[in-house]
Amino acid sequence: MPSPYLAYMPELVLLTIDDGIATLTMNRPEARNALSLQLINAMGDALGRIEADDTLRVMILTGAGKCFCSGMDLKGVMSDPITMADMLRGLSQITRRIRRLTIPVIARVQGAAVGGGCGLMVTADFAITHPEAKVGYPEVDLGLCPAVVAPWLMRRIGPGRARAMLLAGGTMTGSEGFEAGLASHLVEADQLESTATELARSLCKGGKEALAVTKRWLNELDGSQEDAVLDKAAELSAKVIAGEEAQARLDNWAKEDLVFEEPNFWRDTGQSIRRWAQFDRDKVINLGLDLQGGIHMVLGFDVTPGALEIDLGEP
Repeated sequence: MPSPYLAYMPELVLLTIDDGIATLTMNRPEARNALSLQLINAMGDALGRIEADDTLRVMILTGAGKCFCSGMDLKGVMSDPITMADMLRGLSQITRRIRRLTIPVIARVQGAAVGGGCGLMVTADFAITHPEAKVGYPEVDLGLCPAVVAPWLMRRIGPGRARAMLLAGGTMTGSEGFEAGLASHLVEADQLESTATELARSLCKGGKEALAVTKRWLNELDGSQEDAVLDKAAELSAKVIAGEEAQARLDNWAKEDLVFEEPNFWRDTGQSIRRWAQFDRDKVINLGLDLQGGIHMVLGFDVTPGALEIDLGEP
């Protein structure tokens, strides 16, 4: 049985080791594992332990709860461009460290992998998801630039398809993501864990040095070692998110008069949309949209337990 290898207060990342297989779990299920600066730093610490452990053969990356990762958590930092830039630089470092691990990495993707979460998904060597999942890059719909994740997407599906996907924005189902090349495996939701474990055990049978050398060579061939490009990507994303357009669009989500700007990628899906807000006394603490099929986009406002939820109905 796997046992906890390390934990963080308040356990933002869980790392377990079982017979040479490390499982790194993003542990913010109440926030759909949105990437806060604290979570990004905790992931970095966990990756440091993995990098230093010569006994490991495979890493599985996943998220606690119903969602793999809903993207960047912008709570409290929308008017703080310095912190936002630090988050983007931190995500850039995490993705390249995952890519450059000497052991194979499997992303086990349940529920949703959106924006930065989808970036983590395509950085892994293998990605397993299910047909009902929601994956994709809605950044441009919100006035943001997906530069940090663009290099990894291009390496996964090719420059032509990556260009079309990033410029169009939006999300797609897990089935569509698999067809587009975002995932290497597509299984039913209740088979995600067993499929990831089976693949990990199979990879453990390969030669350790052979896998490590092959990964390094593949990374060299596809440009995954080019820090200058990845550094520039983080700076581009940081510049755009601090700009007037992005700030204006993000502000529309945080107004206490409940003015919602509905992103185009949701308007065109034809799926049921529920707008909602949560209040703590007289202050709006949470605004967002829920889509039929499980995706829950909050843009960084955490759900507070015990808060009063008011259903605003379907638009």
